Amino acid sequence: MKILKYALAGMVLLGGVNANAQNNTTLRSQAAVSATKTPAEKAASQTAEMTSVLSLTPEQVVKVESLNLRVANKIEVIETNATFSAAKKTEFINGNKKDHKSVMKMILSDEQLVSYETWLSNQN
Repeated sequence: MKILKYALAGMVLLGGVNANAQNNTTLRSQAAVSATKTPAEKAASQTAEMTSVLSLTPEQVVKVESLNLRVANKIEVIETNATFSAAKKTEFINGNKKDHKSVMKMILSDEQLVSYETWLSNQN
C-alpha cells in the first residue's frame, strides 16, 4: 500500500501542477534566491534544515532529499522559462509546492507533520 502511495505521489509531482494564487512580491523574492543558489544547493540546504527541525530518520532523509531536489529542479525550470507569464509561473510554482507538501505528509509521522506545518508557516 505504501508503494502505491509513493507511486501516486511521484506521478502527482511529475505530472500534476495545481493552480494557486501567490503575490508577485514572493515570486520576485524566489527569483532573487534562484539567482544565488543552484537547485541542488537549495535542496541540500532545505533538507539539512528539515532534518534538524523535524528529527528525520535516515530513511526519511533519503526520501526528503530526493523530493526536495526534484521540486527545486522543477521550480528552477519554471522560473527561468521566458515564455511563462508571471502569473503562470506563480501558478506552477504553487502547484509544485502543494504537491511537495502532499508527499511530505506521506513521509512524515503524525508528530513530525505538526512540526512540519509549524516550520512551513514560519517560512513565509
